[in-house]
Amino acid sequence: QQTAATTLGYTTTHQLDPDRALNDIGFDSLTAVELRNRLATLTGLRLPATLIFDHPSPMALAEYLRAELVGDGVDEPEVDEKEIRRVLAAVPLSRFREAGLLEALISLVHAETAASASAPVSRAEEQIELIDAMNVGDLVQRALRNTQS
Repeated sequence: QQTAATTLGYTTTHQLDPDRALNDIGFDSLTAVELRNRLATLTGLRLPATLIFDHPSPMALAEYLRAELVGDGVDEPEVDEKEIRRVLAAVPLSRFREAGLLEALISLVHAETAASASAPVSRAEEQIELIDAMNVGDLVQRALRNTQS
């Protein structure tokens, strides 16, 4: 949803109805291609040219991407968490910010700490440490829940 909002020039996702057709919220053929290219860059997936026609709402698109990224849970390869942490650590925070992911990751930490910590996290460094402490599965699950809400 964040990528769709950014593509349309919106500052927040609140302006998008996740169940409304993408072409009804302002996407035309050029912005559809831009959205597909941004999502392909973010996910590393090769996405079809007909992406928004095949999945016409932000919710349908998110469900498709989740299925492509996570799969149906059957025969999933074991995740080498250490390798993923190494790769993620190599990515500068500015890239997460540009991709619209830093805010989502920090909100994941807030949700996680609200349930388990007595004092709220107040500094970005502490939030990043908490993100680092979460395992990959937790991060993915929290991110997917945020795209659905």
